[in-house]
Parts: sequence; structure tokens; C-alpha cells
Amino acid sequence: MNDLLQEFWRACDEVADRVVAALDEAAFSLEIALDEAMVDLLELAEPLVASCEVVGESVTQSVQPIADGHSACVGCRHYHGQVYGETMLVCAMYPYGPEAPSCKDWASTWEHLGNHFRSSQ
Repeated sequence: MNDLLQEFWRACDEVADRVVAALDEAAFSLEIALDEAMVDLLELAEPLVASCEVVGESVTQSVQPIADGHSACVGCRHYHGQVYGETMLVCAMYPYGPEAPSCKDWASTWEHLGNHFRSSQ
């Protein structure tokens, strides 16, 4: 009976070894497939990320001028709004912002955004 029991456990160990080997092989194959899928997904995501960055810039150009007190610049694609030292550069044409309540050089950041999406298709 002891021999029969030992033979049983030896067979169980052999089956377990085969199962572990098969699972290791499957895990390796799955890892390769997932790596390839991840590369494909990252390639697909690149244009989306770029578009999100462009939209983010446009939103900033629409919201930030309000906070900075330059209402004539809201939504203008020329708006820069960065501080250098202690001086804010509003835009290249009007470094300190336009003096009038409206700006003759105003250009829509959203129109520029539409051009970006049309050119990327």
C-alpha cells in the first residue's frame, strides 16, 4: 500500500510540474502579447494626447486672461500671460496688454484649434 501511495504522489508531482510549466509558458506568451498591445495602444494614444494638450492651451488662453485682468484677451491665440521677473508679458503686440477694452489684433484660439484638428486627420 505504501508503494501505491508513493506512486500516487509521484504522479501528482509530475502532473503539478507539467501544469506549472504550461502556466509559465502561457504567462510568458501573454506577457509578450500584452507588451505588443501596449505599444499599439500608446501609438494610438499619441494623437489624442497631442490634441488634449492643444485643447488645454486653448482653455488656458480663454480663462487665464480673466484672472489676469485682461478681458480684451479672452480667447485670443496671441495671449501669452507669462511672468518674467516681476513683469507679465501679455502678448508680443501688446506686452502690457491692450489699452482699449477690445483689441484690433485679437484672433480666436478656438479657430486655430479647429485648424489643428483638420490638419491632423
